[in-house]
Amino acid sequence: MFKLKDSKNPYELDMEVSSTVEKTIKIPALTEKNRNFIEAVVKLDSRYGKEAIINKPSDTVLKELQWLSKQTEFVEDTLSFSIIPGEDNYLGSTHYWFDAIKNNLNNDFCNLLGALYNINLTNSTRRSYREIFYKAKNLREKLNNKLDFNTLKNELSKDFSQNCNNHIISYLTYPGQNGACTLSLASKFCSYACEYFGLDKSYSKYDTIVSDNLKYYIDAYLTDEQDLSKDYNKFRDSKFKVNGQGKKFERSLKVYQAYSYFIERIIEKLAVKKVSINKNELDHIIWYSKK
Repeated sequence: MFKLKDSKNPYELDMEVSSTVEKTIKIPALTEKNRNFIEAVVKLDSRYGKEAIINKPSDTVLKELQWLSKQTEFVEDTLSFSIIPGEDNYLGSTHYWFDAIKNNLNNDFCNLLGALYNINLTNSTRRSYREIFYKAKNLREKLNNKLDFNTLKNELSKDFSQNCNNHIISYLTYPGQNGACTLSLASKFCSYACEYFGLDKSYSKYDTIVSDNLKYYIDAYLTDEQDLSKDYNKFRDSKFKVNGQGKKFERSLKVYQAYSYFIERIIEKLAVKKVSINKNELDHIIWYSKK
């Protein structure tokens, strides 16, 4: 059983602690004090601070992406983008690409590629330029070549279901030919899109650090049996792992359903106790504290 140990030191995180004869587990608590501290750290992080500003990509990169967006197949294996402003191959900021989608600057597919390549680099999802091109192409085809703001906004407003293949999460996770399931990239695209588009909808970002630690937060914050009665505990016990290709696609969607379910239940339980923490803030508390 976890017990809250709140520190009086403003620069020290509150912790949830579970001690047994075998081991002691400590996790950063989901408190507003921790939320405020971590969010301040996030804002001071130069990488994340730069991504929130509308920084245009270099002319070289913009031309490369505009050219690539007109191709039917990926034919450029020498792409090498940077997320450091001022460099000749600077990709531009996250905010820039979602703002471009919202305002329909350049062309739709170019903006989608820019957003996905940016998320891949800034979040270290480690997908190849080739694979992301085909993920973006699959999304475009599934949406009948409509990548405008209103279409994406409507698609993002749909509720995700593990059995539903007509969702942006599904389109961007689908491995395709010789690809891998890319749930992390898909969920982060949807999360950032909702944030930068100013939508009420939100998505949990699938992340390996969060998935490795989520079971402890379930133990600490979900003590009612009704919260654990879903057929999701098998994913909890496997730390919500989704590695693999092909047939693993269906498992990836089921894992994300379980992962999102537990995060939403935790946030609801916190709200009952008058603790206001959203999905991004929960993600930041776990990720920054455990990375």
